[in-house]
Amino acid sequence: PQKDNKAFAVKIEGEWVGSYATHDYYNQSILEQIPVWLPPQFFTMDDEYYRAVVIHEMAHAFQGKQDDKRLIATENYHDISNQFVSKKAFKTGIEEESKYLALAIEETDIKNKRKDIDKFLEARNKRRAECGYDLQDIEAEMQFEWLEGCGRYMEYETSRDSNSMISKGLGDIKEKCKVSGDDLFYTLGMAQYIIMNQMGNDWEKEVFEKGMTPEEYLRKLEK
Repeated sequence: PQKDNKAFAVKIEGEWVGSYATHDYYNQSILEQIPVWLPPQFFTMDDEYYRAVVIHEMAHAFQGKQDDKRLIATENYHDISNQFVSKKAFKTGIEEESKYLALAIEETDIKNKRKDIDKFLEARNKRRAECGYDLQDIEAEMQFEWLEGCGRYMEYETSRDSNSMISKGLGDIKEKCKVSGDDLFYTLGMAQYIIMNQMGNDWEKEVFEKGMTPEEYLRKLEK
C-alpha cells in the first residue's frame, strides 16, 4: 500500500501512467466500508469493469502525455459549479442539456444531430446566464469535462461486457445527470466525447493536442 495512493494518473520516472488499486484490494476495501445489509454486488467489480476503470485512469495518463501542463492544472479541480446547484435555473438547465445530449447520441440523421447539439449549447448558455456564471466558472466546467469526461468515456466504452451493477446505466445520460456533485460533469463530458466521436471528424488532435475542450469543439462544429 502506498502512503499517497491515488486513482488518477501519476508520474513515474517522468512518465504519466494510470494509477489504481489492485482488483482484490479494491473489492476488499469496499466490502469493509459498506453496511452489512447492502448487497456487495452493488459495489464490487467484475474483471471487465475493473479493467475499464483502470483504462479510465490510463486515459488521464494519455491526456498528460499530450499536454502535461494542462493535466497538472486541472487534476485538482473539484466541486465544479457547486455554488450554483441550489438555483432552480441550474437544475432545469442540466435537465435540458442532458435531454439534448441524449437525443444527439441516439440521432442517426446528421442534420438532426446538429440541431440537437445546437439546442444543447443554447440550453447551456441559458443556464449559465441565469445562474450568473463568470468566465472562470465557465472555464472550470469545460476543463473538468475535458478531463473526467474523457476518463468516463473510455470507462463506458470498455465496460460493455461487464455484469457489475456499478457499470450499468453509465450510458443513460438523462438518469446519470440527476445526481449532484462532480459526477454530473463526468457524464456531461462523456456524452460530448461520444458525440464528437460519432461525428467522425478529426477531433482528437483539436482536443488532446491543441487545447480545445469538448464544448468548444461542438461550438466550432456548429459554425
